[in-house]
Amino acid sequence: MLAHRGWSDRAIAQKVGVDPRTAHSWIDRFLHERLGGLRDRPRPGHARVYSIEDRALAQALACELPSREGAALSRFSFTELAREVAKEVHPAPSRSTIHRWLQAAHLQPWRSQYWKRPRDPQFGPKAARIL
Repeated sequence: MLAHRGWSDRAIAQKVGVDPRTAHSWIDRFLHERLGGLRDRPRPGHARVYSIEDRALAQALACELPSREGAALSRFSFTELAREVAKEVHPAPSRSTIHRWLQAAHLQPWRSQYWKRPRDPQFGPKAARIL
């Protein structure tokens, strides 16, 4: 719409926060293909193997205590976590894939005991006085 109003590619790019070449490409695609030109095109490389839901499942399991899942562990290792996720996700993700997913989400569930789960049974009332 801005191009239709006479704006230059550079001005449009600056307004929407993209490189001028990107703005030019999108404007050109719209002029030649109308709305169809604004749809994403196939990208090079193979399709994603795992969905966002698969990653979310792994992240949720990583943040759970293994005993809640029936495992006799205090914390999941990446190998154990991959084994648990494989019960729901196919093909089964490797331990390194699980590690990358947690790292990308900045999750370190093995540290949760240090700050998320207070050991003092009177922590709630004590914290309430401060907060």
